[in-house]
Amino acid sequence: MGVLFRRFLDLCLMRAGPQDLPASQTLLTLVLGLYVATGALLTTPLYGIVPSLLGAALDGGFMWLYTLALLSAVGLRARTLQTVSALAGAGTVFNLLALPLVQSLADLDPQRLETGAGGFSSVLYLVLLVWLLVVYGHVFRNALDRGRPVGLAAAFGYLLFSTMIVQMALPPVEVPG
Repeated sequence: MGVLFRRFLDLCLMRAGPQDLPASQTLLTLVLGLYVATGALLTTPLYGIVPSLLGAALDGGFMWLYTLALLSAVGLRARTLQTVSALAGAGTVFNLLALPLVQSLADLDPQRLETGAGGFSSVLYLVLLVWLLVVYGHVFRNALDRGRPVGLAAAFGYLLFSTMIVQMALPPVEVPG
């Protein structure tokens, strides 16, 4: 398991690509499960556990379908297991890094947020989001055998559509006050 974590860390540092992971249904199931679990933990302070699990499961399912469709469109469907495993593994690492930031923001009184409290956590979260976009772009670039702009466009498309789908499925966040 340590070797696998190291591989995902190398992926997040762009020293490895999806091709460096085994094409394994077992690995995909494990990593996608971890991705959904950490994604649900990330949004539980805002939505509660059941909606968060639903949203994270939708995101994980969309990740798989989006990647399958993209790779199938360019005749590289055989790379789906490794690519989704890479995306889910990197996403899990980022979810774990974001947990303390999201929790620190969730713990703030909404009136303090209006005065700029939590600014440092918000900036760090934005940095993580940009880093995630770049890492996902790196994964798609390698999987598609295309240049960096195509990889980034594929990553941006995934993040945009995934966010829209999950937001449509989740109830609106109610801010007390």
